[in-house]
Amino acid sequence: MEIHYLRHAVAVANYESISKAAKYLHMAQPNLSNSIKTLETDLGIRIFIRNSKGVQLTEEGKEFIIYAESILQQIDSLEARYFTQQDETIRIRMSVARSSHLAMLLINYLKKITLSYTVHFKETTAFEVINDVASGVSEIGVTKYSNSQKEYFTQLANRKNLIIEPFAKHQSVLLMSQNHPLANSKRITLEMLSEFTEIIHGDFKEPISLTPSRLANNMVPTKNKIFIYDRGSLMLFLSQMNDTFMCTANTNQGLLNNYGLVEKNCQEVDSKLYDAFIYPKNKLLSNECKEIKSLIKEQAKKNFI
Repeated sequence: MEIHYLRHAVAVANYESISKAAKYLHMAQPNLSNSIKTLETDLGIRIFIRNSKGVQLTEEGKEFIIYAESILQQIDSLEARYFTQQDETIRIRMSVARSSHLAMLLINYLKKITLSYTVHFKETTAFEVINDVASGVSEIGVTKYSNSQKEYFTQLANRKNLIIEPFAKHQSVLLMSQNHPLANSKRITLEMLSEFTEIIHGDFKEPISLTPSRLANNMVPTKNKIFIYDRGSLMLFLSQMNDTFMCTANTNQGLLNNYGLVEKNCQEVDSKLYDAFIYPKNKLLSNECKEIKSLIKEQAKKNFI
């Protein structure tokens, strides 16, 4: 059995779809299907059941994926520990929920390093962070979730044999253009927001009842909604469409200035947001990830994340 077969199976299990997993793995869908068939033949079990919506794990498949994820985590741990020692190259593999603050922290950390380094820094959705760490794509992740999502993410992390470690909590704010009609309002109500367009961080996988913004789906009956899956485009929409707003965490002040955006409070929106580390239960983090983890926690105390 080849290791890449395990990574293929874990990716399909995470996405519950051959086509989505193939896109994630940057490989052709027929090749991924053949890989799964070969693995099932070699093992003598059926891992997935195909249906009209995609694929789902069999009972044997569920047990296999637990072992596969554990094996991949141990392999990645060995590579991070011993390959780094051999060539003195610092290797960092990190997935984070979209955050300008985290990118700046990593940049500042790398400026202080004198050794050679290889960094994989991936900005993605909150759900994808968990997938990346579970499959071994990233050694550590930083995710964000709302109060209504807390139980969902905790259960998901436990099921994938991951530790979810909250390190910061804050109140969500409204992000909008400085030219928005409500930008200068001292008090903003839900009724006032209902006439405008809400922008929402999109996540293909997450159940609609647990999307990142409670404001988006449960509390504000806005006339228009735009789901965006890229942070750069998100900022562009907010800055160029003066009738849009977004419910989110605090944003880097430099980024606000660059895009001409402002943050506003809405007392009627009771949405606590949490930042949390994601990492494997049965794996020691590299020294580099430990240092970055400490740096992030230190900055979180100053409310920069």
